[in-house]
Amino acid sequence: MAVPTVLRRVAGIFGNTLLFSLHLFFGLLLCLYLSYKVAERQFTIDALPVGIEPSSVVLLSGESGGREGCGAAVFRLSGYTRKRLLQEGAAFLESARQARGYGSSYYSYEPWQETPVPDGFTSEGGWPPLWCAGIDARLAIRIHTAMQAPGAFYSIKPEGLLLLIPDEGLIVSGYDG
Repeated sequence: MAVPTVLRRVAGIFGNTLLFSLHLFFGLLLCLYLSYKVAERQFTIDALPVGIEPSSVVLLSGESGGREGCGAAVFRLSGYTRKRLLQEGAAFLESARQARGYGSSYYSYEPWQETPVPDGFTSEGGWPPLWCAGIDARLAIRIHTAMQAPGAFYSIKPEGLLLLIPDEGLIVSGYDG
């Protein structure tokens, strides 16, 4: 009788240790994932020009390989930024030409223009960065419609386009390359 009791105790200790190890492992995976998502969010916000303030994230998604990738980030415009855009239009954006967190020319934006965007950025199937992001069809239609009609503002940077849609209260950043 003594041997089965010892075996049960050993099995109980091993089972508890295994359960603890699994909890610890999955807890660490969750922490790594959340840390990555926070860093991804901050990286994307740092790529926005000073003066363009997001209030919340709608979507951050994309695909990337070894060096190239494509995707989109969609934020809600802050109330202040939206109000200024609706009141002042492109004049509000004159100084918003360099990313807040990066000084290199890769993060320099061309002068802001009112939509529609040039045909090269849209096609019959939509804007490629939105495909890569796996964006919801209704949101993609709203963005694509804003890109093709007056009332929104866009600026181009190397391998990307930044679109501000005051009527929708959205900031859309897309990259492809």
